Amino acid sequence: MILLIILGLTIFIFAVVILLKLKDLNYGNLTLVTGGVKVGKTMFSVYLVKRQYKRQLRKWRRACRQCKRKYLNFPEKPLIYSNMPLKVKWGYSPITEDHVLQKARFRYGSVIYFNEITFIAGSKDIKDDEINDTLLKFYKLIAHSTRGGFCIVDTQAIQDAHFALKRSLSTYYMLIKKIWLPFFNIVFLRENIFVDGENTVAIDTQVDPQDTPLTGGKKLYVRLLPHSLWRNYDQYAYSYFTDSLPLQDELLKPRKDDLKVKHLIRLKTIIERRKQK
Repeated sequence: MILLIILGLTIFIFAVVILLKLKDLNYGNLTLVTGGVKVGKTMFSVYLVKRQYKRQLRKWRRACRQCKRKYLNFPEKPLIYSNMPLKVKWGYSPITEDHVLQKARFRYGSVIYFNEITFIAGSKDIKDDEINDTLLKFYKLIAHSTRGGFCIVDTQAIQDAHFALKRSLSTYYMLIKKIWLPFFNIVFLRENIFVDGENTVAIDTQVDPQDTPLTGGKKLYVRLLPHSLWRNYDQYAYSYFTDSLPLQDELLKPRKDDLKVKHLIRLKTIIERRKQK
């Protein structure tokens, strides 16, 4: 009986703590999600995509009802656009090169998702003026070109993102860690601001002296994400580029006197050697 009471109190306290830290996510039209390897950034991004698309569909249906009463043409039905395959009940439309180069447009009111956005262009691509100009127009005008659509992108670190993205952000979420539990995951995150001039992330007032509670001192929040989100995408989608490579799995059991490092793998040396051939 005592054990049941203790267990009940523990569950109650845990539930209260979770509820107090749940945050109503009020994100903007251009939202960035960052986080380390396998902390749940893709899961969280897909959660945002599905959540926002349901909202966009509700807006579209209301607009259709108004058009029907006024005998006007119906507006375009928004879509989910993504650069990685998504298995969602509405279907998705692949993002093409023409979309990025602004030779083709998205449907109005759509939700656009870029997974691993730095593969398209990162912080080291700023020396190319054509890339800079293209991305500046793309990011800064994304809400205009989609007439109220939303763009959600993710990558591992904001420092790797192109400056055009960093300067156009509406919202920036940084995922701290993920805890696996039966039926759902607990994801810990912060809503941050990016201080572009100092190239730093304002996390809280104790870490960044320039930060203030009014401009960026954010608490740590949690979200409960169901495991069913994993059915919407392949968790190892990019293994396509390595699945066909030859397998190397030599297993060694060295002696105690053979534990010295005798060879350094340096990418620069490997590339120079290839150029000489």
